[in-house]
Amino acid sequence: MTTRLGTLHYVIDHIYGAFMHRTRITPPFFSRGWGGPNLELLERMAKQLFHMYLEGHNCPPPPLVRPVWRTVWETKTARLREGVFQTPCDDELTAALPPESRTARVAWLVPKDVPPQKMSCVVHLAGTGDHTYDRRLRLGGPLVKQNIATMVLESPFYGRRRPFLQRGARLLCVSDLLLLGRATIEESRSLIHWLDVEEGFGKMGVCGLSMGGVHASMVGSLHPTPVATLPFLSPHSAVVAFCEGILKYGTAWEALREELAAQKITMTLDEVRERMRSVLSLTDVTRFPVPKNPEAVIFVAATDDGYIPKHSVLELQKAWPGSEVRWVRGGHVSSFILHNDEFRKAIVDGLDRVDWKESCCFTKLHSDMEAQIHQLEQEAYTAVLRAFKAQSDAISWDKESLITELRKELRVSDDEHRELLSRVNKDDTIQRIRDWRQGGGSQVLSRHAASQGFDVVPSPTFSASRKKQKTFPSYHPSIGPAGNRSFNSRVVSGGIAADGSAEALIGRKVWTKWPEDNHFYEAIITQYNAVEGRHALVYDINAINETWEWVDLKEIPPEDIRWDGEESGVALNAGLGSGSIRGNRRNQSHFGRGRGPRIHQPRREFLPPPTHQNGGGDDIELFNTDLLVKEVERVFDATHPDPFELDKAKKMLKEHEQALMAAIARLADTSDGEIEGDPPYSHDHAMQQG
Repeated sequence: MTTRLGTLHYVIDHIYGAFMHRTRITPPFFSRGWGGPNLELLERMAKQLFHMYLEGHNCPPPPLVRPVWRTVWETKTARLREGVFQTPCDDELTAALPPESRTARVAWLVPKDVPPQKMSCVVHLAGTGDHTYDRRLRLGGPLVKQNIATMVLESPFYGRRRPFLQRGARLLCVSDLLLLGRATIEESRSLIHWLDVEEGFGKMGVCGLSMGGVHASMVGSLHPTPVATLPFLSPHSAVVAFCEGILKYGTAWEALREELAAQKITMTLDEVRERMRSVLSLTDVTRFPVPKNPEAVIFVAATDDGYIPKHSVLELQKAWPGSEVRWVRGGHVSSFILHNDEFRKAIVDGLDRVDWKESCCFTKLHSDMEAQIHQLEQEAYTAVLRAFKAQSDAISWDKESLITELRKELRVSDDEHRELLSRVNKDDTIQRIRDWRQGGGSQVLSRHAASQGFDVVPSPTFSASRKKQKTFPSYHPSIGPAGNRSFNSRVVSGGIAADGSAEALIGRKVWTKWPEDNHFYEAIITQYNAVEGRHALVYDINAINETWEWVDLKEIPPEDIRWDGEESGVALNAGLGSGSIRGNRRNQSHFGRGRGPRIHQPRREFLPPPTHQNGGGDDIELFNTDLLVKEVERVFDATHPDPFELDKAKKMLKEHEQALMAAIARLADTSDGEIEGDPPYSHDHAMQQG
């Protein structure tokens, strides 16, 4: 009885084969010949691949693909998605593929609410004539309950990837069969790599029926990590199917012989079949390396298969010691229909023989993502540094505060900061900007400013608020012992000094009102520059927060200046700025804005007051253009302008122009230079300290 059933299954295979391949319902395989240059290309690539194995080299790692997904449906327990991606084959193979086959398509049935590292995923490859996802989804669907996802790849030359002139599964050329296999292998390896690296699945596998089983064997052999390899009803080579099995009746042998005859190669049909054997021997899986875990290889074969003889399955088992063969009773067609449960059991058992990759894979995935995130953080931080360096080497307090916050938010360590800052300083673009400042872009302005006979530090004639820059080491006059000081220049308005003798004012105590906050600040007059007609006013003299300025006292209005010894009814105010108290501490009534934080420098010898040479103070100060314009408009809008006021307005405009050019030149000179061997307090220096 058993023998009769086996014979029946065998007969069914031949009846099906005769109906499909011996009738004229469908065209035969390879009706357009061998494939010409494409076949030569694939033969050369296959031989190079086998030579690499013989030399003991591993197959190159698969390229990573990133499918674009859309959800088809989802339930409480599972979700079906479809995705597309460009085939990862190299340029030569991609060019050989028909345009319709260059975009890969895949369906993915995955359990919901299960972490990837706790799931397995099996890639199902197509057998001959399997143009849709349906059969393979029905095979893998029940495995969702066991947390096994199913990924179904649509093969090149099949389904929506089928060339326009091809009818059904009947490939037009022999080279198409090799192209189909090679592209399927590369795409499957890339998908498994994506599941491993990007999605973090705990286990992976690959399976296929008939032709899909041959491809699954090759994928399992070539993949760099252990995967469950599950060939169902498949031979060890395409030679068996097309030269020994039923498919030999569906092959266009005469067309293949005629193509050779057109090339003046005379062959009999038997010789043509031998050439076919030689070409298809490139698909012999026994020539491929043993999989990384042969114990996870399970073959399922049919006892009475009319397409695949038993010896073909046993050859592959012999080539891969440790693999297992399971037999099901039936033929090729009947087993495909009746034994899906045996195929599912083989999938589960094969995955059980693969170690979970949770500890290494998920940790690696997490580590890789963290590394990518931190790379983006460093790129963002570097971009900000480059932008600030491009603006100026002198970094304002606001910018340094922003950089400090960025270092916290972007997780940039001190060592990373120093490295990134070093890269920015060596950046070609930043260096060109520096050269431009030091060269034609700034030196011309600097020489012009010097020829005008004024200091590049803007004179305190007319401005209001200024954008404070970090000060460099400075030298200034004082009548007391040297302390920690910095230069500052203040705005004053026109007026007459309270004392007619300039030299006699040295040593006097005076209170001046600053237009920035309308507060009076106590100062000591320490020196007089007869060339410029200015006095040196020192605030908080001999204190750690001492500041000073050069002022033309004749320009200060009488209501903005108070002299020591005058009537005591005048309300004197003091200002507090960034922790530094200004003015008479004994008489402060409320606090003003002050003049910002100062950098404490070591004590040093005094230099003479500034002259007409470039140098002097260290703050880069810009006049307030809005106030200047208002003052000039006030003069010129008068019905009968006062000649004295006109001259004064012209002087203001001239000094404003000179101050702007001097500030630009000063910016270039101080950005990278040093003062008497003492490095400027730049952003590089500040940030390298911490």
